[in-house]
Amino acid sequence: MPEIDRSKTMRDKIRAAIRAVPRSKVSTYGAVARAAGYPHGARQVVQTLHRSFGLPWHRIVGSGGEIKLRGDSAVEQRLRLQAEGVAFRGRRVDYEQQLSFKLLINLHLIPRHQPIRLIRHPDDCHQFLEHRIRHALVACSRRM
Repeated sequence: MPEIDRSKTMRDKIRAAIRAVPRSKVSTYGAVARAAGYPHGARQVVQTLHRSFGLPWHRIVGSGGEIKLRGDSAVEQRLRLQAEGVAFRGRRVDYEQQLSFKLLINLHLIPRHQPIRLIRHPDDCHQFLEHRIRHALVACSRRM
């Protein structure tokens, strides 16, 4: 019985992380799982997307920016992302033009355990990054 409650909580956290991905941005299955607090839960993200309705499923892509769906679903996902302004390079999302959450996490500008912060405007993003970089530089100078 406790497994059912834990599973429901896990799905709720994953749904919240998916909903936090802003319009015209993408995230990966693994990054969503880490943001939800389950670092090895990429497959659970796929299951949640498959079983849930009303989620922005098209904003979640595979590692490296590749659309993992096949057939008409892949075409629909790409068209939806392009309609939101997401650029592609070949079959993959052009990460050079995307400030994705995965990139921020990998640069340690957002800790893995911290929930995703919703960035609505480019100025907010720049201010947020400046703050995180300043904080990291101060921490490095204290260690020296």
